[in-house]
Amino acid sequence: MLEYINQLRARGHDIADARGRGGPAARPIMMTTLVATLGLLPAALSRGIGRDSQRPFAIVIVEG
Repeated sequence: MLEYINQLRARGHDIADARGRGGPAARPIMMTTLVATLGLLPAALSRGIGRDSQRPFAIVIVEG
């Protein structure tokens, strides 16, 4: 997102305009992060069968 805002600034947009145009670019990134975190949260907090294999990976992804 910051790179996109910097590209807009380099093209001649002022900071307010670049920030306004660059803000919506963060939405897909934030949605992907949120879905991955919420999807792996049960695996990261698991205590049942299979936790030895899936829990370490989920913890790295959620907390990483």
